[in-house]
Amino acid sequence: MIYRTITHRGRKNERRSFGERDYISLLDAAHQQLRGPIVLVWDNLNTHISVAMRQMIAARDG
Repeated sequence: MIYRTITHRGRKNERRSFGERDYISLLDAAHQQLRGPIVLVWDNLNTHISVAMRQMIAARDG
């Protein structure tokens, strides 16, 4: 299992959850560590199905 956490400090305009960049970074790190294809099962969270995420997935092999 590969995971990352985010610490929310209650600052103004601070995200409380993962954003697109966080997911992309996590997926890139997992791919490098596993050295193989990754199978993702997404729910319909807006961050998971955003245009940026679709473009990132389409741009990468595997």
